[in-house]
Parts: sequence; C-alpha cells; structure tokens
Amino acid sequence: MSDNFNAVNMDQLIAARNWQDKYRLILQWAKIIKPKKDLRNDCHLVAGCEAKAWLAIEKAGNCYHFIFDSESLVIRGLAAVLFSRLDGAEIETIKKLDISSLMQTAGLQKHLTASRSNGFRTLYQRAVELAESHN
Repeated sequence: MSDNFNAVNMDQLIAARNWQDKYRLILQWAKIIKPKKDLRNDCHLVAGCEAKAWLAIEKAGNCYHFIFDSESLVIRGLAAVLFSRLDGAEIETIKKLDISSLMQTAGLQKHLTASRSNGFRTLYQRAVELAESHN
C-alpha cells in the first residue's frame, strides 16, 4: 500500500539551479504518491497541515513504511522528499533525521512559505510519533 520513493533523487534537488527547477522536481515527485481514498479519514488526518494530509504506518520487521496522501500536489511532493529518507528505515534512523538540515541542504528553507515549512515539520513529527507508537 505504500508508495515507492526510489525515484526521489536528493542530489538532483540539491543541484537544481533555482527555485523553479526545485519546484518542478517537487511537483514531479508528487506523482509518486498515488491517491488512497481508504486512507482519507479522520484517524489518519495530520493535524497542523494547511492542506488536508493523511498518514499511516506499517511495520515490517524492524522497518517502517509510510502510507501518505494529500489534497495538495506540493504537499505530496514534499512528502515524497521526506519519505525518501524515512520509508523502510528503522526507528532510530527515523528519530535521528535532522529535518532542519534536510530542508537547508535541499534548498527548501529559503523558498517555502512559513505555512508549508511548518507543515513539512509537522508531517515529520507525526511520522516519528507513529513509528514510536508501533515500536
């Protein structure tokens, strides 16, 4: 049920020359996340995101897989960036991700609105909460 985030290439995002190129990549990666109508219910709703977003988790052995959907193409693209780092990881790797460093290295910090930046952080925090609760 989870999506395959292997197409997200952080080096490509980091190397993008300008915001328009980064934005184009984010929108392209948004297509990785397929609509999941059965996920769209209140128990999976991520509180604190401006656009509606839903997140669930599956555990396979010691690894966690994230199931995500959003009404927003940009949020789906940003989620693809995040989950390319988290999906299939163990709990310690998930908890150790430096979200501020990720945003700065990828060049997102200076271009995202405060609302989208907060939503990105909120999504990460919710992913950590879900992984901890399934540990």
